[in-house]
Amino acid sequence: MPPRILQIFLIAIWTGTAAGVTFLVVQDNNSPSGYVNTVGNPLPTDAAPPEYQVMTRFERDNQYMDRGTSTYKQAFGVALVNEPLTRVDKDFNLNPAAATHWEVADDNLTWTYHIKEGLIFSDGHPLTAYDYEATFQRWADPETGFDFEWYFRSIRNWADVVAGRVPVDSVGVHALNDTTLVFITSRPTPYLPLLLNKSWVTPKHLFDKYGPEWATRPETHKASGPYRLLEWRKTDRIVLVPNDTYRGPEKPMLERVVVKLFNNAVTPQFLPAYEAGEVDYIPLENQAEINRVKSDPMLQDQLNAYVDFSTYYLMMDTYNPPFDDIRVRQAFGHAIEQAALIKSALRSIGLPATSMMPPGFPAANPEGLASLQAYDPEQARTLLAEAGYPNGKGFPSVDIWLRQETPVIRTAAEAVQAMLRQNLNINVGVSNVERKVFLDAMSSRRLTLGMVPYQYDYIDAGNLLTI
Repeated sequence: MPPRILQIFLIAIWTGTAAGVTFLVVQDNNSPSGYVNTVGNPLPTDAAPPEYQVMTRFERDNQYMDRGTSTYKQAFGVALVNEPLTRVDKDFNLNPAAATHWEVADDNLTWTYHIKEGLIFSDGHPLTAYDYEATFQRWADPETGFDFEWYFRSIRNWADVVAGRVPVDSVGVHALNDTTLVFITSRPTPYLPLLLNKSWVTPKHLFDKYGPEWATRPETHKASGPYRLLEWRKTDRIVLVPNDTYRGPEKPMLERVVVKLFNNAVTPQFLPAYEAGEVDYIPLENQAEINRVKSDPMLQDQLNAYVDFSTYYLMMDTYNPPFDDIRVRQAFGHAIEQAALIKSALRSIGLPATSMMPPGFPAANPEGLASLQAYDPEQARTLLAEAGYPNGKGFPSVDIWLRQETPVIRTAAEAVQAMLRQNLNINVGVSNVERKVFLDAMSSRRLTLGMVPYQYDYIDAGNLLTI
C-alpha cells in the first residue's frame, strides 16, 4: 500500500452568531502516473493506483437516494447518482451536465435547455426531457408536499400549482421532445441556470412503478449520474461505485465511495476514527479537537481553514406576537454581542455575521452593513420598551429552538440566552430538539423562535436575501 499523506481542511462557517466546521481529507502525492480506472477514465498524474481510490466518510442515515419527494429525507449521494441539468464546480463555475447548452428568449422569461442525446439510466432506459418535466411537476404537486418547493417559486404558476389553485401541468416546465426542455419564469430570473444545479432527475418509469420506494435499495435504484448505488445497509453503510453507463461530462475518478452511516441520536467519534484510519474525511466541531490538531506535529499541517457560505441566524415568527413587531426583532439584534460570542463559545470556528451574506459571496458588504445590528444594549432596551415591554415586563415565554445541534452551537445559543437576559431582562429558554420535531414545527408554523444555519444553494445574492 502506498504511503498515506493526510490533508485536513478546516471550514469556518460564517454565522449570524458564527460557527465553524473542520474537515480532514486523505490525499496521496507519491503514486506514479498513467493510471486508468475501471470505467476507462485516466487518473491525474499524481494519483495512486485505482485500487486505492476509495473515499470513506461518515454521514447521517436517511430515507431516499433521491430528491423526488423530499429534500430533508435524502441520503448522502443524491448528487453523485442522479444527474442535474447543470453543475457548479469547486470554483463555483457553472458547467453543463445533462443539458449541453441553453438560451433565454428576448422576453427574459423563456429558457430553452438542450438535453444531451443518448443519456441513459443504469438500467438502459433513455433519460429524456420528459423525466425532468415529470420531476418538476412532482415537486410542484400539492399531493407531494415537497419540502423544498419554495426554491423554484420563480417558475411560472409554481405557487398556484403548489396551492392547488391550478392543475399540475400548468407549471412552467415543458418537454417539447426528448432533448428539449423549456422553462418559463414569472419574472426575469438570470440565476435560473444556477438554480438548476439542484435539478436532480427522478426516472419517471421507476417512480411510476415503485413510487418513492424506487430510491431505497440498489435493486430498484437506477442511476443517471457518474456513480451508482452498489450497496445500502440501513443504519450501517452506503457504497457507491462508478456508473459504467454514464455518458455525461463529470467523469468519476474514485473507485468507491464508502459512507458509514449514523443516526441523529448518536454522533460518531470523528477524530479518533480518523486517526485510526477508519475514515478519510471528517468534521471537527469543537475547539478542543481543533486545538489538539493544531498542537499535533503530524496533524497540524493537515488543517486548512476557509469561510463556508453558511450563516447561522435567529428565525422568528413575524406573523404573530411578539416578533410581528419589528422593534422587538431589532431589540434582539442589538442585544447580542457577536464579538463576544466569537471570543468565547465560537472561538476559532466562526466569524461575526453582519448580514446573511458571508465575505466573498456575491454582493456581500459586511463593513457597510455592520451598523444595522451593532451591539447596543441601550438602544435594544429602548426599542423593546417602545414595543410595549419596558425592562422586559410582559414579554411572553419563548424558547430558542435548535435543530439537533452540536455542543458548540448549544453553547452559543446559551450565550445568546444569557445576553438577552442581561441586556433585555427577558427569560428565553433553549431547546435542542430532534430534526424531525423541528422540521414538523417549522412546516406547521408552530415555531416561534429558532437558531438555524442556512448554507447557500446557488451563488447569487438573491439566494441568501430571499429566505
